[in-house]
Amino acid sequence: MKREIHVAWLVASLSLCASASGQVSGIVTLDGSPPLGPPAFINPAAAGQPQWPPLDPRWTVGPNHELSDVVVYIEGKGPNTLQSHEIPSPCELTINAGAFSKRVAALAVGQELKFINADRIARHHPTALLQNNLDFSFGVDPGKSKSVKLSVAEIFEVHCSFHHNERVWVCCVPNSFFSTTGADGKFTIEPAPPDGDYTLCAWHVGGRTQMRSIAVKGGKENVEFAFESPRPRRGRAEVVPDRVGQPPTTAPSTK
Repeated sequence: MKREIHVAWLVASLSLCASASGQVSGIVTLDGSPPLGPPAFINPAAAGQPQWPPLDPRWTVGPNHELSDVVVYIEGKGPNTLQSHEIPSPCELTINAGAFSKRVAALAVGQELKFINADRIARHHPTALLQNNLDFSFGVDPGKSKSVKLSVAEIFEVHCSFHHNERVWVCCVPNSFFSTTGADGKFTIEPAPPDGDYTLCAWHVGGRTQMRSIAVKGGKENVEFAFESPRPRRGRAEVVPDRVGQPPTTAPSTK
């Protein structure tokens, strides 16, 4: 009897190790030119100088069209759900000098979302209105932190009630099989789920979520995504009087 129990435990351990290895990786690029942002406010005093509307800050694109801040995650296919292999460590969002440390934050259901106030004086107030989870709004004193946990997957924006320029998008996915692209546009989900058929999703704040059917074999799979650049805005930059505290518009670097 003891021998059978030992063999069963060994088989289960080997299965768990096999499922907690390998990786799903790839790259995300932008098909087209980086989109422009809203019409720029141009200083009439700078008339005659080259001026362009600013690029849309939501799209961070590399020299070879690599797209960063894309959340890539794996979902179970059909009725089969995919459970987290473990709950990751807290997803930290540091607030300092009137800005969040990230433009996009990704975390799994049940993972802690931790707001850290690194300012010495200012008090910040993260706020979010949610559809699938409970709304939250609380103050974080200088040098302190507060956390929330989400019980359902959801994508939403967090802003500060006191400082309206402080904004970050949060993408809460169903499980811990996810990754966020860096400046090189690459992502790596490691460990990979057990071999089988899944749906791989890629979300970007400025584009529609893309989905691909994948088959993990031998603990590996490589996938490429390409987001289509939004259509350019019509019209040219609007020339209006300078606003208080609004610096003159300058041309983007061509280097």
